[in-house]
Amino acid sequence: MLVALHPPPYLEHLKLNEARAIFTMRVKHWQDGSDITVFVLPDQNDLHRNFVVQTLKLLPHQLRRHWNRQVYTGIGRAPVEVRSVTDMRQKLMATPGSIGYLPLSSNTGEVSDELIYFSLQ
Repeated sequence: MLVALHPPPYLEHLKLNEARAIFTMRVKHWQDGSDITVFVLPDQNDLHRNFVVQTLKLLPHQLRRHWNRQVYTGIGRAPVEVRSVTDMRQKLMATPGSIGYLPLSSNTGEVSDELIYFSLQ
């Protein structure tokens, strides 16, 4: 599984801790101050579960708890939920500054369709 970004021009890599902070909605802006839009698949989706467990090293209910806390306390928002991998790719391509995840179908570090794909270490 790969993290897919439609990043600001200066972003060349992303560390696990940075990705975790973004996907838990604790980090809301890129270094240049531009907004980060986070796209995720529904909680029941196998790709979502695999991404959360294998890549972010969290459990899905832990991630959901972070989002709910942000929303219910009024200090943040939940990520944008998309219906499918196709929808995820389209939304990422259409939204500068966005981040999501896609199945392993592109080479790590490859730039394609204005998206950058890489795995987290």
